[in-house]
Amino acid sequence: LWFAKSGFKRMRSTPLRTSPGFDQLGDTGRRGTRVAAGTLNPHDDSVLLTHLVVNPGTPEQHELLSGLTTTAAPSGGYGATGTTDPCFDPPPRPAEIALTPVSVFSDAAPVVVTPVVKGPSGRAFLTEFDQPSDIVAHPTLAMVAVAAMGTDNVLLMSVIGRSGPVGWIDGLGEAPAGVAFSHDGRVAYVLNAHSFTISEVDLEPVRQSADATDIGEGDPSLVHLTAQRHVTFGTDPLPETARLGRRTFFNANNPRLSKAGRLACATCHFEGNEDKQVWIVPAGERQTPALAGRLAVTAPFNWGGTETELKGNMAETINRMGGHGLTPDELGSLEEFLLVGLEPPPNPHRAAEGLTPEQVRGKALFEDPIVGCSGCHRPLQAFTDGLRHDVGTTTTLEQVIEAENASKEKRAPRKGVPLNTPSLVGLHHTAPYLHDGSAATLWDVLDRTDRSMGSTQSLTESQKADLISYLLTL
Repeated sequence: LWFAKSGFKRMRSTPLRTSPGFDQLGDTGRRGTRVAAGTLNPHDDSVLLTHLVVNPGTPEQHELLSGLTTTAAPSGGYGATGTTDPCFDPPPRPAEIALTPVSVFSDAAPVVVTPVVKGPSGRAFLTEFDQPSDIVAHPTLAMVAVAAMGTDNVLLMSVIGRSGPVGWIDGLGEAPAGVAFSHDGRVAYVLNAHSFTISEVDLEPVRQSADATDIGEGDPSLVHLTAQRHVTFGTDPLPETARLGRRTFFNANNPRLSKAGRLACATCHFEGNEDKQVWIVPAGERQTPALAGRLAVTAPFNWGGTETELKGNMAETINRMGGHGLTPDELGSLEEFLLVGLEPPPNPHRAAEGLTPEQVRGKALFEDPIVGCSGCHRPLQAFTDGLRHDVGTTTTLEQVIEAENASKEKRAPRKGVPLNTPSLVGLHHTAPYLHDGSAATLWDVLDRTDRSMGSTQSLTESQKADLISYLLTL
């Protein structure tokens, strides 16, 4: 930004669209998540960020999602995919691609306008894109390109005035992860991460479209481009079955995975990790869990511990996403990919020379039977015992749900809801904590559960610091 204000040579640009603008759909319940990349907008003082906006739902929407009423489920909440087909009533999905300008010099903000319709389908244009991975400004036109890994395409957006869609590029390889333009702006190159290819795209139709003057709100005259050629740059290291699983995990165009092919596993589990969101599901509030390096020998699965097999848990998730159901080959290869194909992020708390003195003291506290951590989080079992426990973290919504279920089953309601013991592997990158994401730090976890999850109430602040120092190494 300093560079831009200090004499950045502005290139000659041609406006491509003045309306309609960013498809934010006017829903104040949505919030930004998973910022994938940013680029300097050479036409003002802003940085353009590409990310997702999500509507994880509210407790008020729970009755619709849990089937307690006959009203159609809203788009807020995990697994909800809109009230109509072809998915145009806003918000069309619980997770949507977005671009947001951010500036330190002005109060830049997304423009709320009527969504753009794509062709005769009547479908909101931005529902065609999922999992943004890169954003690059064009060298001469007032336009950015956004690579969408989940839908094998690239979104083209203008970036001046009431910025809006220009068009899209398809015919690419699997999982576009990066875009680059030639110096003269006539060609785009797209790196396809999972097919190990680079696609070349002629941008001349976009340059010709820049001269168009009769562009209405309902007819954005979107430009459709297709790659002309592809060059292979590497060899896929994954086994063939795991490749199919990777495709299933990332591909948001698969109606067997989600309703009408609009979401994928990677939409929320970015690179096998999590989106830091708490979603409303029939059981209540549930935080997206990280997957990479945290599934082997950790059965049962999900926060409630209701599935003893990983395939069964995946099938339950797919049903909630509205998918028709994966084929046996897809389901088996997805399981393999989840177990061997996802790499957890490196742990900065581990030193090559071993544990620090603080971490050694913390390990001793963790294994102390009086403190009680290792009684449930067993080191030889990926730091879980495979059992369910009530640790005093039941939410108000879960109490309401338990009362409703108890009434249906003609029994007394339980005081607390037992939850699956989570693995502690990867605590360094999985904040916030607890099943409902209500603990921002490990300090919060220890304070809230000092008498119900182990017995840490007698630990000094220094001892808690040592314990946390060790936990972050797991």
